Amino acid sequence: MVRVERRRLTERLKRAIALPITVVEGAAGCGKSVALFDALSGGDRPFTLFDVGPEHGRLPAFVQGLADALAPYAPGPRIAFASAYSRAIVSPQPTHSLAVWLQEHLKDLDLTIAIDNLHNADGDPLIHGFVGRLLERTLTNVRWVLCARATHYLPVAGWLAFGRMELPIGEADLAFTDDEIEALARGRRISLASGAAHAIEERTGGWATGVAFLLQPGADAGNGSPIRALEPLIQRVLDAYDADALRSLLATYYLPELSVELLLAIGGHALALQVDALRARSPFLFTDGRAPRYHDRFREALRARLSLIDPVQKQAALDSAAYVLTHYKRFVECLSLRLETGQADACIEILEKHGIELVEQGNADLVEAAVASLQHMDAELPASVIALRAMIDSRLGRFDTAEAWFAQAIARVEILDLDHA
Repeated sequence: MVRVERRRLTERLKRAIALPITVVEGAAGCGKSVALFDALSGGDRPFTLFDVGPEHGRLPAFVQGLADALAPYAPGPRIAFASAYSRAIVSPQPTHSLAVWLQEHLKDLDLTIAIDNLHNADGDPLIHGFVGRLLERTLTNVRWVLCARATHYLPVAGWLAFGRMELPIGEADLAFTDDEIEALARGRRISLASGAAHAIEERTGGWATGVAFLLQPGADAGNGSPIRALEPLIQRVLDAYDADALRSLLATYYLPELSVELLLAIGGHALALQVDALRARSPFLFTDGRAPRYHDRFREALRARLSLIDPVQKQAALDSAAYVLTHYKRFVECLSLRLETGQADACIEILEKHGIELVEQGNADLVEAAVASLQHMDAELPASVIALRAMIDSRLGRFDTAEAWFAQAIARVEILDLDHA
């Protein structure tokens, strides 16, 4: 992917990162992640980047993902996460307890910690509270960078008032100037007519994805309606695909990421090459982190198109994705996928085989949610799954409900014994 040096923006980010907290805020497609990575990689401080995905939308998954990102510099949080979360969840203030625990592991580090795509976790108020608590204490050599589409739930005003950050870096800062558009065109070996860069800037408002889209071979760069939103560009890409090509992408929709490992496992080299070709033509459809994934807006549009595909084919693709995730022991994502698609029997099978392991790894909330969803589906729960829920309640100090669950599990075993007598 061709990059252009945007010294103005990079220097703005570097000045901001000199303070304890930096906030980068802007709509989808305005270039937040690219600008952030360029500034971090071009600096002289060590950094780690936590790319928040949809799978991190629960507090334990979020903290665990952050601990994984910190592991090269501080392995302690990843090792001790399960026990720390078990203690925190029974405390009066679990988010405060987790924040204090993690701060202790970070206090001696000299590190910039960037959390990108934080909006993927904005549905859980507990995560909001955890991030606020985590950043409220200044650590001598730790810098935090938060990158999201919106940050209204963060105490930005307080951070500004106490001089802990500069004004947030927003869409005006991230917008391409005429000179930067010309530089990007040269990097792509595209010759622009006089005034074309300014025409592109006016048509897009400097919006990064719109600029990149118009600097493609064959694009009508200087004329036409404004291009300042992602959805119309996504529809153009999808309209260029025929039904067979879209069907071949079906299995990738169910994957949590588009790593080479998973693509090869689910569809072989042909599918991996198809996804690579799509990414080369339309990089704005993907987000970059430890592994690429579909941009959430593209995933939503792809889902709408795939709703017309034969249910048998959809089920086969879903089963293939679940099989691959199970093969790589990614049981959290597999259980989440089965829950999302209402596969009760498959959920029960995962809980029977791996439920205790999931609880021990700090995913008790997911297991509890799975059991509740299965009850809502009127699924018949085996004794082992009922006992799993009892174990969770017992660990959380809910002894009355734990006793009731254990009684149900025993009763279920006795009924089975009678049936086999």
